Amino acid sequence: MIKVINTMVILNKDIWILSSKFTVQYDIHERRIKEMRRTIVGILIFIISIALNADSGISSGLEVSQETKVYVLVEITGEEAKAIGLTKEHITSKVELQLRKNGIAVGTNEEALASGLYLYVTCNVIGKAFSVSIEFQREVSYRVGNKLHTIYAPTYIREGTGTHGSKRNYIVQALVDYIDEFSNDFLKSN
Repeated sequence: MIKVINTMVILNKDIWILSSKFTVQYDIHERRIKEMRRTIVGILIFIISIALNADSGISSGLEVSQETKVYVLVEITGEEAKAIGLTKEHITSKVELQLRKNGIAVGTNEEALASGLYLYVTCNVIGKAFSVSIEFQREVSYRVGNKLHTIYAPTYIREGTGTHGSKRNYIVQALVDYIDEFSNDFLKSN
């Protein structure tokens, strides 16, 4: 047993005189050991919590039944969009084609009403700038007291901005990239 008394140490009935530097070094060493133990315990708790929550039921918001098809709803704003040939039909065609290439079935408006989900694509063009977004919208329910409320809300969003240089291909490519990201996440969730 070691007891530090000022600069004296009593060790098994023998008295040793030590400098106060040893006492400080001894205290620092003990603190480091305690900190390392706490760190190791913290890491172990973190690893165990990850393992326990691996299948915790937390959803991505992209889960659907196997036969579900995704309806695409496109909105384009800005007079400059027309000037560079960016139309609703062109974007709808590109988005639907990319979804099909990625293995996602594309549905109709009627199927969207029945399933309660759709992919909402927006393109805003102002001058030489643009913004695009894709949102996976679905019926979402929440409870207030005993009353259940249901609304359409996005459960997945990707958006970005850029400049188009008077060419619609920059905008279309940005959307295709976002559709690829969405497709990957959607397929992982299903």
